[in-house]
Amino acid sequence: MKPLVWLRSRLLYKMLLSYSLLTLIPLSIVSVTYYMKAEGLLEKKSTQAAQETLDAAAVKLDGLLSALSRTMYNIGTNQLILSLLEYPDHVQHDKLKQAALNLLQGEKEEVTQKIGDYIDTIYLKDMKGNVYSLGSKSAMAYSKAFDIMPFDYDYIPEWALFTDRGRMACNMKLFDKSTGAEIGRMVLMLDADKIPGFYSQFERNHFYVTNSNNVIVSAAEKQSIGKILNVQNADKVVALTQKSRYSDFHYIYLAPAKPGEIITKQAFFSVYVTILAWLSVIVITFWMLRKVTVPITKLTRLMRRAGKEDYALMDGIHTQDEIAVLCHGYNHLIDKTQEHIEKTYKAELLQKEAELKAIRMYINPHFLYNTLEHISILSRSPGTVSHIPDVVGNLADIFRFSIYPGETIVTLATELMFAEKYLQIHQYRYKGRLQYEIDIEEELRNMTVPKLIIQPIVENAILHGIDKHPEGGRILITVYEENLNLIVDVENTVCEEEMETVGDRRKGLGSGMENVNARIVFHYGNGYGAQLIRYNERTVARLTLPIII
Repeated sequence: MKPLVWLRSRLLYKMLLSYSLLTLIPLSIVSVTYYMKAEGLLEKKSTQAAQETLDAAAVKLDGLLSALSRTMYNIGTNQLILSLLEYPDHVQHDKLKQAALNLLQGEKEEVTQKIGDYIDTIYLKDMKGNVYSLGSKSAMAYSKAFDIMPFDYDYIPEWALFTDRGRMACNMKLFDKSTGAEIGRMVLMLDADKIPGFYSQFERNHFYVTNSNNVIVSAAEKQSIGKILNVQNADKVVALTQKSRYSDFHYIYLAPAKPGEIITKQAFFSVYVTILAWLSVIVITFWMLRKVTVPITKLTRLMRRAGKEDYALMDGIHTQDEIAVLCHGYNHLIDKTQEHIEKTYKAELLQKEAELKAIRMYINPHFLYNTLEHISILSRSPGTVSHIPDVVGNLADIFRFSIYPGETIVTLATELMFAEKYLQIHQYRYKGRLQYEIDIEEELRNMTVPKLIIQPIVENAILHGIDKHPEGGRILITVYEENLNLIVDVENTVCEEEMETVGDRRKGLGSGMENVNARIVFHYGNGYGAQLIRYNERTVARLTLPIII
């Protein structure tokens, strides 16, 4: 009884036993099948692995050939090299020769640092037969062969299909830049003893670089270079070939063939035993895994519901293992979460609502006071008394709109209509000193914004812009979309005295702007709000709001 209790209380050992049994079955079947078909499988896998190894070596060798070709092209287009070959009888020929050799030495050292010391010798040959070399002191054995070597493209270096003293060689025609006449050749030869380092991962005498005629141009054993590679009579090897992308070379890998041993009686016996074991294990594993997976699945569903604020407790816990501990912990977490929602979240929500109401209570009296003051000014002049009914009518509409209960979000068209009524009131006061324009894209008119969010900004534009400017000014309200946000810009002109104080006000938005910013943040979060932007003779108050229909 005790071993059963111990096993039931150790989830780790339950899962370990289950997965061990589940793993044993496919491994047994695969093992038997593998041994029955071992020869074919091993040969196929061996060939695939050998091909991947060959591809990797081919990429490395192609990288070397490509890098050296680019180096030759850079050298072959250098004016110093061209001058040396074009003017062999120049009075300063010795200095020109030394400078050219110094250039070749610098290029060789740079290549050595980047890809390794694989260059044996660089030869320069002019049309008179003069040869200049940097590297080993060995002369070219087949100089005439390089002269008559065919090219697909005149200005592009090409790798020779033959070797010179066992060295792979790259040949390039050199031309005068102005006349286009051929002035010589440049031949770069590789060190035959160092190139095999690129394919040292292969067994000796199993990797060769050949030309299109199957003549070996590089091999681990130098004496093999120049011979024809015959793979038809090779025993117990698979010949794999990869064509070079930058030359007519072929990379050939003689991969050893490793057929596996065939198992007969043992293989069939293993199949019978595996089938019987599989039938037995299926029943045991199914029973054990249900004890583990059923509660985990149920707990997962409850946690997904909790992520959607649909909280439910886990019931039916009858064991004492780690699964039960996890379920009890989940139930405790749900209880604490619900308690937190009741005590903290709702209290915080009520506090924010109270703060929002307080801000709106501040804005309404402030707006009413300033408007009534404007009406008082209009009543002092006989010429403007007739405008008072229109002003009062606009004021009544605005005040009715601002104190209408229960409505905190309105359409942008409605908000702009009442902002325009506010501007019309002040046009009576400032007469020709106040001009305004409202520019809004038609598809944005039905977007929703907080109520009375634009009027305080317009009021600031009048107080700090139009009122301070002797000649008045212009207010431009622009509404547009930017980066999936609704942008409301209220732009006004600023006089020189006011411009000197704008920088100080930018440190703080002022009460009107602060209240607008606070309302936007309360409604939509910290990613939105109000900001004040100063230009040369104008100031822009920008409101950033989400696009909500």
